[in-house]
Amino acid sequence: MSDAAVADIAWQFNQVRVTCLQEAVDLAKRAKDEGNVCFKSKDHERAVAYYKTGLTKLRAARSRKTPYADAGVDAVATAAKELELSLQLNTAMCHVKASRWEEAITSAGMALKIDSNSAKALLHRGRAFTYSTNRVDGLAKAKADLLKASQLAPNDKTIKAQLKVVEDRMSGGSDGAVGGAVG
Repeated sequence: MSDAAVADIAWQFNQVRVTCLQEAVDLAKRAKDEGNVCFKSKDHERAVAYYKTGLTKLRAARSRKTPYADAGVDAVATAAKELELSLQLNTAMCHVKASRWEEAITSAGMALKIDSNSAKALLHRGRAFTYSTNRVDGLAKAKADLLKASQLAPNDKTIKAQLKVVEDRMSGGSDGAVGGAVG
């Protein structure tokens, strides 16, 4: 995707002036929906641009208004936090699909800062660690993430399959496939 296309997506969403967290949530949901359409048509770069635009809107509104930690039971702040997590997870999945391992590790790590017990974030990061060639300890980190993910979601077949890929690679076996779904 060209820089101009990414700039166009950001420009479209920047035309809407956000005055409160609820408006940011609404706009970020719209960006997520657009990103999901792109994801389904396998346009992962464009999907990432939409997801990042949604994240930018949420962060900007949050920095001016109510931080999640102070929000307590506030429904809008809770919705914003859940949406930020979803956008980070979707961004990580797009990076995995595009074999951009370091970006996937970063996005999944951001998701884990929001929810340290997110099995999906651990799966995405574990998958990225599995295939990243930039990390000497990638397989060990992948295994740690996937073991934690399997404890959180013991019946998840995708996590089990990825853990097997890691264990096979650690023992010198094959390296398996990349896949998943966006939520």
